[in-house]
Amino acid sequence: MPTMTPGYGSRISQARQDAGMPLTTASLTLQIPKRRLEAFEAEAEEPTLPELMSISLGYRANVRHLTTGQSAAPADLVRESTATPYRDSGLDRELLSRALAAALAFRPKRDASRMAAAITDAYDTASKPGNADKLEDLVQALLK
Repeated sequence: MPTMTPGYGSRISQARQDAGMPLTTASLTLQIPKRRLEAFEAEAEEPTLPELMSISLGYRANVRHLTTGQSAAPADLVRESTATPYRDSGLDRELLSRALAAALAFRPKRDASRMAAAITDAYDTASKPGNADKLEDLVQALLK
């Protein structure tokens, strides 16, 4: 289960409002019962990891911000030495962004785990030479 810091309820509530979703719409879109969403926003219950991922995807909100209130990367992930510059994981951020956008546009009501699997599989295939232009079609095929 994710570690939630105090104030997570108001951050989840604000993200929902920023997404322009009343609770009933959010419940239908995220496939999370309305009473659970209300409990998260009141900090009476904490979301499970799948629920948190659904909220993050559905509201288009940063998971780190929702859980901790922080947006910046943790200091231990950033190398300050110029001799050994920080290197990311090698992900093609533009390709990953396209995969996320295609999944949300095609099937915004799918559960988070199925969407994550489709995005991962499509990204893996599209990252091979000559396949990047097929990304959106791959995501759609995997979500059908």
